[in-house]
Amino acid sequence: MHFTALLAILPLGSALVVRSGGLTNIDAADGRYVVKIKGDSTNVDKVIKSVSANTDHLYNHVFNGWAGKLTADQVKKLQHHPDIEAVEVDDFFKANYAEGESFSYEEGLPDGEEYGKTSTGQSTEFAPWMASSKKRAVQKKAPWNLARISNKKAGKNTYTYDKAAGTGTCVYVLDSGIETTHPGFQGRAKFLKNFVDGSDSDEAGHGTHVAGIIGSSNYGVAKNTTLYAVKVTDAGRGLKSDLIAALDFVVKDAPTRACPKGVVVNISNGGFFSRLVNDAARKVFRAGYFVAAAAGNAELPAMKFSPASETTVCTVGAIDQKDAFADYSNYGPAVKVLAPGTNVTSLWRGGGIKVASGTSMASPHVAGLGAYYLSFAVEKIDLCNYITQTALKGVVKMGARTDTPNLLINNRKL
Repeated sequence: MHFTALLAILPLGSALVVRSGGLTNIDAADGRYVVKIKGDSTNVDKVIKSVSANTDHLYNHVFNGWAGKLTADQVKKLQHHPDIEAVEVDDFFKANYAEGESFSYEEGLPDGEEYGKTSTGQSTEFAPWMASSKKRAVQKKAPWNLARISNKKAGKNTYTYDKAAGTGTCVYVLDSGIETTHPGFQGRAKFLKNFVDGSDSDEAGHGTHVAGIIGSSNYGVAKNTTLYAVKVTDAGRGLKSDLIAALDFVVKDAPTRACPKGVVVNISNGGFFSRLVNDAARKVFRAGYFVAAAAGNAELPAMKFSPASETTVCTVGAIDQKDAFADYSNYGPAVKVLAPGTNVTSLWRGGGIKVASGTSMASPHVAGLGAYYLSFAVEKIDLCNYITQTALKGVVKMGARTDTPNLLINNRKL
């Protein structure tokens, strides 16, 4: 995965204006900016008119502001405008696939598998690690990543889970879209909003893969959750302003949906540090929604990236099948938990499946686990903390990443 060049926040006049620092930022959207104003939304129109700005997005839920193209003269005026809190260059961000990853692709399903078919029962081997004591289901021949999050040790092939499995919850998937007609979703995936130019469908496949990890019948953590597609990337790339618009949309839209147990947001993409992306993600959390985000694949401290650096986000690093910290994963104290990210099988466009790697694949495990726990009425405000408490401690081989929490997610219940 590639990230945009590191941005520095420079105080200029009364506003904070973000500019490319050090390196030439080839991923900056030419002439585009995101603007956050002080005060209420009535100030937005006033400021826009004062500089004769054109707008692509208006924000009034995560913060008051807008995004659009600005000339050099308009930027100069905004730098010294008393109602401006911050201005950032509108950069491109990318999906968190592992760099250089090759993928296997199959049309259909592995031999012997059917969507939505699991065997039910109780296993004494798994009993200490259940998320509930009575209504359990056992998925035999489960992919390694699902088996790993319901067992104390690696090497198992059975995923044991409570049948509630996200019932009554909704997960907003901010990604490349979802192939909602894929049989693996059993009709539980719905398209809501497209913030990029072009088709509403998932032409990249990334969002379908991510959504499959969250809640598909064969490859999902929370097999009964409802999945909402909010498209923010196309061919693996999107604009910061579109991601903020999607977060703004979630805060507006979620109260209108039938999600009695709670709402989760998954963000398997990102870029270098952005104050405004973090502000938007924090507002989603404060609205009462659990946010899981990929740490990133740059082999750098996650605190340099957004939304991974936002403290209210449950930021996820990746491990491989041998319980080793993934060499591509970002690291450091900004990472809250670890989840399977290497060689993860999930759904793909065209009704198929695919194996992929990256923190993009780790984050939806935590989003799915969040929905899973919400179906047991775990307090939303404490959900990331709850996930860290139920995690297995000290089982991952961290190598040099000793500053990263050694907490591998597990679906047991305290």
